Amino acid sequence: MHRTTRGFTLIELLVVIAIIAILAAILFPVFAQVREKARQTSCASNLKQMGLAVMQYTQDNDEQYPAGSLSFGGNWTDGFFGWQLPCDPGEANTDCVAAGNSIQPYIKTKGIYACPSATGRWDLYGYGSKAANSTYTYNGDLQFSSDSVVVQPTTTVLFWSGLMSNSWPGRTQANPLLNCGHGDAPCVYQPGIAGCQDDGAPNGVGDHVLVYSGSPNYKKWIHGHGDNFSFADGHVKWNGLSGDIRKDPWIATSPGGDMLDSSGNDPVHTDSGQCHTCLFAPDNPCNL
Repeated sequence: MHRTTRGFTLIELLVVIAIIAILAAILFPVFAQVREKARQTSCASNLKQMGLAVMQYTQDNDEQYPAGSLSFGGNWTDGFFGWQLPCDPGEANTDCVAAGNSIQPYIKTKGIYACPSATGRWDLYGYGSKAANSTYTYNGDLQFSSDSVVVQPTTTVLFWSGLMSNSWPGRTQANPLLNCGHGDAPCVYQPGIAGCQDDGAPNGVGDHVLVYSGSPNYKKWIHGHGDNFSFADGHVKWNGLSGDIRKDPWIATSPGGDMLDSSGNDPVHTDSGQCHTCLFAPDNPCNL
């Protein structure tokens, strides 16, 4: 007696393929979410270490926060092009006192400066792949201030992703930055006063936020529809970013996650005098 070996019919084969495709469609997004959650956790760990490094730095430096802007030739620079990472101690006016470099002795590594979910690289100076990547951005409103001026440390941002989902090879940045038009005066945070936006205003009574846009990687939604923030008291928290003044520096968000309003503007939440940016100003003028 001969046995007949029966194979799959075409219909049965198509059904199996369809089932596999359905399972893949269900599971792949789950796997992607798990991977992203791991990256979010790694990012939070990076920010935690950087926050602790700043706290150690302030303890060793008369309770004073590190620099966000530097004085070059009698002028306070706004740090638009960032500070070299690592710095060259042999330079006459070195970048070593900038926040990203001044906390290095407490971290011992540059690997934690970049968010693992940052998908872009802005190699402005052509440092190449060997340069350390930097995503996290220091709050320049805190520079040179005593930690006693931070009246609400649980809501005052210390580090955030000012470059959005980009990394900056070989550079480190502060943002926002204090308005300091007088090179012969200290550039330290001061409460806002009338005329805080004028060029002739005293140093530190206002700040400005450098806004990056026009690229697919300049999205504020880095981990889901939000991002991790490090705060002045040392804790790290994920904030949903949808325009809430208590969580989001930006007033509005485009459907794609850009920090833009319906008119294409990119405003930030500021105090009533439009002098300082909410979430960053150490005296909490926005009553968060």
